[in-house]
Amino acid sequence: MNSYKIIFIYIILLIFFLNKTVLSQEEKTIDEIIDNLKISVTENPADTSLYFSLGDAYSRKGLLEAAYGEYEKVWRMNPINVKSLIKMGIVLLRREMWDEAEEKFNDALRIGSAAGEIQFERGLEHEFNLRYDSAIKEYDKAVEEYINLIEMYKHLGILSGHKGKPEQGIQYYQKAVDIKKSLSVSYQHLGVVYRKNGIIDKSIVSFQEACEVNPNNETIYYNLGLSYSLVDTLLEDAVGAFKKSIEIDSTNADAHYQLGMVYGRLGNLANQIWELQKAVKIKPYYAQACIDLGIAYYNNKQYLSAWDQVRAAEELGYKVCEDFIRVLARVLPKPKD
Repeated sequence: MNSYKIIFIYIILLIFFLNKTVLSQEEKTIDEIIDNLKISVTENPADTSLYFSLGDAYSRKGLLEAAYGEYEKVWRMNPINVKSLIKMGIVLLRREMWDEAEEKFNDALRIGSAAGEIQFERGLEHEFNLRYDSAIKEYDKAVEEYINLIEMYKHLGILSGHKGKPEQGIQYYQKAVDIKKSLSVSYQHLGVVYRKNGIIDKSIVSFQEACEVNPNNETIYYNLGLSYSLVDTLLEDAVGAFKKSIEIDSTNADAHYQLGMVYGRLGNLANQIWELQKAVKIKPYYAQACIDLGIAYYNNKQYLSAWDQVRAAEELGYKVCEDFIRVLARVLPKPKD
């Protein structure tokens, strides 16, 4: 009985999360959407995305055989198209054709089991060689393949439950959880490469996706904070991201440092000093944090403390800006050692 409940819940979620092409046209009736897509398919018969959209529209209306037919067209055009096999399996699942659905998911699994890893490795190679545009394309492919794998294992888990094989179902669900970790890493690399390429909006979205998949990873929130901090209007969001990173791991000196610097840009001097103090305490050899803490002390009229940080930075081999030294010396000559 529980397996039927799971399937019912899944169907409801499936209907809600239909293809964006369908959902973006809510002002139209489903019949109008279908008619428009039919015309588009006739005019662009090689565009497989249109078949998927038409299939999703049919599925939304409950015309499962018609939906299956559209997905099957894509599969016949390209028998190793994993997405078409998954879509066909989902329709069979909704029609309670359990064995046929499992066959489709297993076919998809055989084709795409290692694809995500291959694309990710290619992305790493391109990123290492500073070919960021190519790296983005490979990471995008890896993300798509990992999402496909997660869907396959999730559906196979549902089928195992229906067939009275709960232990096998647990194994499938565990595989889906493991792949989510790989998906999270791919999203993180996408975010970093987008940021290096100056595409900050997509960098932010990539890290947000990574947070959705892996919400307990301090590095993801730290990187999300870095991307937010590059947009003046998103500094408060950067504060939230850095705080979340610190909440998960309070020993990350870089997170405290970056949070402090954002507080400084927001004009919150007290919090800036507090966070920079933490950064220096956690990592005493953090020369950049020392000098920025010294500047913050200067701005707060704590001139002796500012000199202490200048001395600490110099002892670490950091060349402090001469202009700052002159400005500080005007209000308080350098104390003798």
